[in-house]
Amino acid sequence: MLISITLTALLLADAAGAPATVKEISARLKPFTTLHATFIEEKHVEGLTKPLKSTGRLVYARNKGLLWLVEKPLASETVMTPTSLVQTIKGRVTVKLDVAAQPSMQVISRLFVASLTGDWGPLEADFEMHALQTPTGWALKLTPKGGLFAKFARSLEVTGDASVHSVVLQELSGDSSTTSFAAPVFDVLLTADEEARLGAK
Repeated sequence: MLISITLTALLLADAAGAPATVKEISARLKPFTTLHATFIEEKHVEGLTKPLKSTGRLVYARNKGLLWLVEKPLASETVMTPTSLVQTIKGRVTVKLDVAAQPSMQVISRLFVASLTGDWGPLEADFEMHALQTPTGWALKLTPKGGLFAKFARSLEVTGDASVHSVVLQELSGDSSTTSFAAPVFDVLLTADEEARLGAK
């Protein structure tokens, strides 16, 4: 089942919920080397009556990177490695960035990794973190202390149990996006095609 709830909704839904430490909720996540999953992303934009919706799948390999494949409505491929981000649409490269030379991309890269793996430690210097633990799951709200993320976003809310279920981004503009994950498969070897796309040696 796809789960897309905010920290506030989880608090209201489960009276047994209690404040927790980041370490406690990280301990509930299943450790893994690779992750395959599907996703649904809904972008709520001020002035639009319906959200913009996209679906696809992702492949994450620790120390190698993230392969984000949008299948609908417009097929695209984004490869994020520790050193670069490349987006391709219909076989044509539309975005190519050097992560090391882009401070904003370094922040986004750290957020992606933390959101998928529960490795929140590298973000503690830049974000206030408020965690909730319940018998059925957990929620974590990250509020930027300042810096680049604070210039466009109010908060990032993550929910899950043994794996991450959803990530909700609240922007300063009033727009928001919710990404829900499903069908996680852990520690399956990458295919030759996935290895090639991630640029693995």
